[in-house]
Amino acid sequence: MRYVVIIPHGSITPLMYEYRRKLFASQVLGAWAFPLVAPLALVTRAYTKVELQNLGKLVRALCCTNNKTGCICTKKTGFCIDKDITIFGPVLEVPDLAQDSFPTDTVIKQFSPITLCAALSKGVSKMPPAPALSFRAASLANMIASPLDCGVSGFSYCWKIGENIWLPKDAEKNLKI
Repeated sequence: MRYVVIIPHGSITPLMYEYRRKLFASQVLGAWAFPLVAPLALVTRAYTKVELQNLGKLVRALCCTNNKTGCICTKKTGFCIDKDITIFGPVLEVPDLAQDSFPTDTVIKQFSPITLCAALSKGVSKMPPAPALSFRAASLANMIASPLDCGVSGFSYCWKIGENIWLPKDAEKNLKI
């Protein structure tokens, strides 16, 4: 499985690790099963550096139109469901990207809501509330994930994340949204 993912700035990592500890203590077994990323889309191929930069410019522009600071915020949790994995975590308040925002004929599935992975879970009751997050610095990257032959089915994956392409500091004024 090949994804294009948003990677939040490392400043939120301690909060998310504490939240994962609470999830695991609440018997959510997939709390440590996936990296701290938010998949944008399942794709057919890795994106080039230029393609990731262009997508990053669009994400920043959308964040700047969504709120004046350009921050990516979370206010609720949710599930992002794919046929192979179900991600639970804070929902990123990033407006939906149009299908033509991605390189032509590369998207297999676009994810909505865009969910920062706190756990792989198909639904567990009594989840502890997630911390409210807000960050400006984030990057995009290619990621490959594949299930392991051993371990717990549905929770055991290996993954590799490509080079991080940071979102620009500001939205470009002439970028079409």
